[in-house]
Amino acid sequence: MNHLASRTQAVATVIRTFQAGSGITKEWNPASFEKSVRAPIAAFLASAPPEQKRIVIVSCADKTSSLAEAVGDDGKTPTVRAVEAAFPDEVKYRTITTVLDPDWGQNAGSASALNVGWRSLEDDINLVLSWNPDFHLSGHVLACGLDHMQRYDLPICGFYRKRWHERSQWNFFQNTATIYRLALLREHGGFSRRCDGNEGETIDVGGTKVRLAGMDDLYLYLTVCRNLGRAPLWGMYGIMAPSDWEVDFPDDPTKQAMFDEKVARQLLVMRAWAKEIFPDVPFGQLMDTIYAAQRQG
Repeated sequence: MNHLASRTQAVATVIRTFQAGSGITKEWNPASFEKSVRAPIAAFLASAPPEQKRIVIVSCADKTSSLAEAVGDDGKTPTVRAVEAAFPDEVKYRTITTVLDPDWGQNAGSASALNVGWRSLEDDINLVLSWNPDFHLSGHVLACGLDHMQRYDLPICGFYRKRWHERSQWNFFQNTATIYRLALLREHGGFSRRCDGNEGETIDVGGTKVRLAGMDDLYLYLTVCRNLGRAPLWGMYGIMAPSDWEVDFPDDPTKQAMFDEKVARQLLVMRAWAKEIFPDVPFGQLMDTIYAAQRQG
């Protein structure tokens, strides 16, 4: 057995969460926090395998971003205060930690925030799970994903979601729920702020100009490919039983609009990043090489 595959696994989960404009242009919404943050994190902790060691929650404190929350005199955002109130014991014993990102950027799925999260980790951690709580990742599925990583000695493992067959980009690992070796992130510089929409560039989606942003997960993988001169192995787990996740938000039209825009632009963003990092390789040929390195579970 490969020595890397037999080593102890210790996972820290990084969660990016915010209520855009809270304390600035909007009031804090306790019901939204309960549904979108507290309840799924509590369920995750209750079923998590022993390899899951801690959760880092990153909150948006970027004054230049429309997604920011107000930072009070206590140095905390409403999200941080709510987390501390909801999980007092976990915060006390550092099972859950919170951190602010003052450079979040213009994209909800901030690459900068993920970097802030994993860079805050201590040396007892060797795996990082990027997780959005709207993706219903059970402890059992996480344990199976960890086993899949060990079996094939994978540096990256994503999780299949319901409706993965509808969009080609959902066949690829995404930071909705993906495990990374911490050493890989350190070696290749983590996630690129190029993906945070700070340059003001746009792409056309159905006749509408939208921000060129997101797909920091693919950008990282393409960067690793370029750095190594090859496509490293990567995995996806759950093809037989994909995880549930929220795609419909009837009570929150703003959130629905943000979700729909993100889905519409993802494939175009993938093509843009592929052209930027591998300008001389046709997109289809590049993806053929990448998928040849995939291991399904």
